[in-house]
Amino acid sequence: MSDGGVYAHCTLSDSMEKNCLNIPPPEPLASGWGHPIPYYAVCDDAFPLRPHLMKPYSRRGLTDGERICNYRLSRARRVVENAFGILAAVFRVLHTPILLQPHKAEQVVLAVCTLHNFLRKNCRNAYLNPFLDRDQTMSEHLTGMQSSKHKNASSTAKRIRDVLQEYFVTDGKVTWQETHKDDF
Repeated sequence: MSDGGVYAHCTLSDSMEKNCLNIPPPEPLASGWGHPIPYYAVCDDAFPLRPHLMKPYSRRGLTDGERICNYRLSRARRVVENAFGILAAVFRVLHTPILLQPHKAEQVVLAVCTLHNFLRKNCRNAYLNPFLDRDQTMSEHLTGMQSSKHKNASSTAKRIRDVLQEYFVTDGKVTWQETHKDDF
């Protein structure tokens, strides 16, 4: 089953659709930016576009703003993938199915996250250095964010993504965008 298929059939998807996860209400992206945006997860094209799931624009006929938005979404995904790569490289239990009851598997994952945070805080160089170069290369290899338009993408989610795109090229623009415009 694909990632999107697994997500569609899990309780997380249902809970996000019903807004039962105690996620804070939408907020403006920045001070003075009047468009409240819901909190969202960044995903790839295996997932549906929803107000709480942002995926990149289709690769065909992109405007500069859409390419910048895709790049910024891709960068956010890479950060998460790099963090998971470091976590899984140390805690090999994350490379295989955890054959435990769900509540015990949850305890294992929480313990791994707690140990990871402890090691990052107290043993940063010894913990991170062996994995940085390899994980960055693996992540860059795996994150080709080619997307296609989802036929069932809601118009609300499309508007949210358009607002993000507008923000990324105006108030949320980063300084290097002007000098590296052709890199997108």
